[in-house]
Amino acid sequence: MRTSTEKMPSPKPKPSPNGGSGSDVKYFKLWRRFYEPLVMLKILGSTRGEHSPKTQQQSPVHRFLDNLAYLVDHDKGGPTTSAIGLEDAPQRFNFWIASNEPKQSLKSAAFLTSFLRDVRAVADEPIGKRASLQEKVTHRCIDFAKQRVKKEAKMLAKDVSKCTRYLTSPECIELSQWLKRFQETEPPESCYLAYRERDSLMMRQLSRLLQASSDISATDSQTVAMKDVVHRLGRLAHHVRAPHQIIEDVSNHTGLRNVLDEFQVHSIAAQAVIDRPQAESSIDIDSIMRRMLPSNGFDARHKEAAHTMNRLHHIVTRFKEAYNNKNFSPSIHAEIQILEHFWGKRQFFEDDRYIGCSKPACYCCHLYMQHHPARCAVPQTSCNVYLNWGLRKLPKGSHDAEYTRQRDILNEMTKSIRKDALDQILRKTTASPWHPDSQTGFTLRAPSEAGGQAEAMRMVDLDLATDSDDSQPESIGCYASGSRHSSVASMSDDSKRSGRRKLSWPVIEDSDSDSDSSSGGAVL
Repeated sequence: MRTSTEKMPSPKPKPSPNGGSGSDVKYFKLWRRFYEPLVMLKILGSTRGEHSPKTQQQSPVHRFLDNLAYLVDHDKGGPTTSAIGLEDAPQRFNFWIASNEPKQSLKSAAFLTSFLRDVRAVADEPIGKRASLQEKVTHRCIDFAKQRVKKEAKMLAKDVSKCTRYLTSPECIELSQWLKRFQETEPPESCYLAYRERDSLMMRQLSRLLQASSDISATDSQTVAMKDVVHRLGRLAHHVRAPHQIIEDVSNHTGLRNVLDEFQVHSIAAQAVIDRPQAESSIDIDSIMRRMLPSNGFDARHKEAAHTMNRLHHIVTRFKEAYNNKNFSPSIHAEIQILEHFWGKRQFFEDDRYIGCSKPACYCCHLYMQHHPARCAVPQTSCNVYLNWGLRKLPKGSHDAEYTRQRDILNEMTKSIRKDALDQILRKTTASPWHPDSQTGFTLRAPSEAGGQAEAMRMVDLDLATDSDDSQPESIGCYASGSRHSSVASMSDDSKRSGRRKLSWPVIEDSDSDSDSSSGGAVL
């Protein structure tokens, strides 16, 4: 990496070996206007708030697609983050898979094809005969994701050690011993154990301890340790819960059963990605601010705030380091690949423009889908900012037929990014504390005193996403409307419990990191 004292590359774009912007200054400036405030925002804080609210009563089709995406996201980290779109084609239904790293989706497509065939076979069996087949399907899913499960179990063991340091009072001894069971359990079995114990007395006690805090988002060490344990338990349990829910949704939804009569699974091929633009050699805080504001908008108030924030956060130095970082290499995130693959060419199943994803959308993906003319269902977002975000490189740059659409979306995104950055600079505040991209995956039940009776229960959503958003995307002419299939939606609680089993894997070498790097893109 270059040091911050070295000169930055010339702002004049250079020809790229893979057909970059060349001398297309107009296309270069479009992307520079986008990346400059994005880098600024990242420096000010990579997390822009809590996870956005999620729909409380998710439709079976949406849950089905999200769970499929979760199952094919077989390792931790950004590259395997996956998205799935379901196409209603004239001859058959097509599942389209994309991953942040396109080569990962090839492995996922092969697994998903056989998995969906097994799901249909289980759904066709009488309810009384499904248990053993469902267990085999679930174990296959856990085995496919064994790299991820092993890392999640390892991270849980570390978080349990942190958490039990605080559970020293007599009333917490049993809870501490219960948590240590997860440290003594093999990774595949830990998925079943977490699933079985998701509504146990010990889990309720853990919930009650969290609720003892006046602010569930508190950042004290004890609260963070308990929240991390719950998050890990939820992720492990979902390796069992997701295939169970998929089988349930296919069994109860006529449209999904029809889909699995005749379908194919395809992976989306890699595409050329936009080159990151080069920054100016003479960049300073004033020039950055001027480009973020309207003409003559950089007044004394902005100047004072910008220089204060630069002094506190070393913005210019870190700005140069970010642009020179060899890992600053844009990629097209999975849900954006699906969106662009369908745009104007393919019809979503039941004309429901929903893209399933293994994790909530990152900050940029959320903005992009908000402003895209396809008007797909805007996904939940983690509000986490990643610099390694980009779009397909237009072969003809500003002369390409797609340029106007790409420009208009990027300009709208840039407005929002600038607004967030400028607001924080003027207020001279820090950003929200970091949180994982993924969420716990289940709610905890905590006892509530009602008339002296501890039996009454209330739900505690540790993901802090309790508001409902039932808005539906509007219909536009670029997609065909209507569907030839009927839909009978019926959801029921997943109340089946798994028995104990002995499962083990060989040791898998991995990096000894206790950070949750499950991201919507590679971290800069």
